[in-house]
Amino acid sequence: MADDQRSLLVPMVRRQEVSADLSHLSGLAARADAYLAAAQAPATMAAYHDDWLAWLDFCRRRGCPPDHLTVEAVALFLTDLIDNPSPKTGRRRAVSTVRRRLYGLIAQAQQLGYVLDSRHPLITQILDGIEAVHYMPPRRKDALSPEDIRAMVGHLPLDRRGLRNRAILLLGYVSALRRSELVSLDAERPDDRSVTDCTGWIEWHGEQLLIITRGKRGRWREVPVGPGSTDWTCPVTAIRRWLEEARIVSGPVFRPIAPDGTIGAGHLAAKQILYLVQQTALAAGVRSDLPEADRRRLWGAHSLRAGVPTYADIDERRVQRHLGHASVTTTRIYQRERDRFALNITAAVGL
Repeated sequence: MADDQRSLLVPMVRRQEVSADLSHLSGLAARADAYLAAAQAPATMAAYHDDWLAWLDFCRRRGCPPDHLTVEAVALFLTDLIDNPSPKTGRRRAVSTVRRRLYGLIAQAQQLGYVLDSRHPLITQILDGIEAVHYMPPRRKDALSPEDIRAMVGHLPLDRRGLRNRAILLLGYVSALRRSELVSLDAERPDDRSVTDCTGWIEWHGEQLLIITRGKRGRWREVPVGPGSTDWTCPVTAIRRWLEEARIVSGPVFRPIAPDGTIGAGHLAAKQILYLVQQTALAAGVRSDLPEADRRRLWGAHSLRAGVPTYADIDERRVQRHLGHASVTTTRIYQRERDRFALNITAAVGL
């Protein structure tokens, strides 16, 4: 197999043989490759890259030719993955990781012209057996309740950093944006010529605002955000006060702040949302009945996004559109958590 050690998936257009009468279109082929790459999110491409390297590592250790992409070889590959610990963590891989490795391998095989059917009985039965033996429900981060958010924003100072963090928590909670979408927001719609570099912005509509954001697979959606019951818990007021304090009229909404209070020019890193949620929840005494180590594990950036589907008593289709879920099945995961103890079966049977 050619280019076994390449770090990225093989470009589909450029690897095709170009006939002599089309050789002058090599520049166009390069642009086509760029559009093909844009069809997948960078994180997806990086995951597929890791999946392909895992296959090459298996072939090297087991003495299997990398181009021997048969269902039998793939079944052995999946078995090897689940039975041997990850060299990075030293722990057994999750079943979801094994499935993802398979999908990444299939994507690479298709690019190279191989036919690999993930629905082949041997592959599906191997996966079913792996799941039956090793599957464990995933550990989900707890959703923050409205009371938690009130306690957290009430604990923040009124300096620049406090105003920014208050705006992040309130807008992140009500909009239910992914952390990457939240930190990528701009203060105004970009020029049409720079739309490829933009992933979202804010539009003002009186006392309400509208977020235009580009989520997974490049899908654009609108997320309306209305005023709160009080100024202190109103995301619209919080955003307005932060933008006025930082004198931001264009460019990134949420920016890094230096220890001396200087506001940066670029977007805040997405990982800062995780640190903000954890540190503020701890400092505000949320779930203070638990040890600190347990409390820290409860929350993450996803705790903000999970608030609306968990606590908002609205139609699931509206929640699905609000969160940008492709399937209502994903939305129902949150609603099951909300309704988990809605009915006391013990009391219902009279015990």
